[in-house]
Amino acid sequence: METAISNDDDSTLNEFIFDDRPDTDAYTRDIMLKESIEDVLESLTSQEALVIHLRMELDDGKPKH
Repeated sequence: METAISNDDDSTLNEFIFDDRPDTDAYTRDIMLKESIEDVLESLTSQEALVIHLRMELDDGKPKH
């Protein structure tokens, strides 16, 4: 990956390859956050949970703010 592209340029092959795989650390953090939010919402009354859900825009379990 550190192979030079040409003799005239300092660019390496690694600089041109785009890795579009999801970041596993971020994915794991997002899943854990979603589970924590769900646990908290379940401990509230339905009205309280609805207010938090609407106020924080929790359409997919993740806060938008």
